[in-house]
Amino acid sequence: MIYLLAGYYYTATDQYDIKWTMPHCVLTLKLIGLSLDYYDGGKDKSQLSKEQEKYMLLSELTLTQLAGFAYFYGPSWWDRSSP
Repeated sequence: MIYLLAGYYYTATDQYDIKWTMPHCVLTLKLIGLSLDYYDGGKDKSQLSKEQEKYMLLSELTLTQLAGFAYFYGPSWWDRSSP
């Protein structure tokens, strides 16, 4: 997150630009969501909403799974509603 904010600061202009920070913003948001799903997996199920139960991660991801989630777009493999 600090890396992304520093990138915004050093590349800021008065006009709208699409730069390297755009994909990094998407990546940062994806990883924030992933961390929340992992956090929900450590909570008691009685404290979770139905959506949190749907997306919670019960175990740590392998490096391959993490890289696949971070750099390839599409549905999450832990989404139990996906076919």
